[in-house]
Amino acid sequence: MKYSTIIFDFDYTLADATNGIVSSFNYAFSKMDIQECDRESIKKPSDYHSIKHLSN
Repeated sequence: MKYSTIIFDFDYTLADATNGIVSSFNYAFSKMDIQECDRESIKKPSDYHSIKHLSN
């Protein structure tokens, strides 16, 4: 059987994407004139409501 598409979960399955995620958050924060956050502050929240406090 020939497959035309393969879908897999990359983040934390094949590689540690933490650096890219932290960089993405800080890039977005800089564009919104929000102070950048350290790596651990960005890693801890698991959803938008938790992340919301970072911009206060």
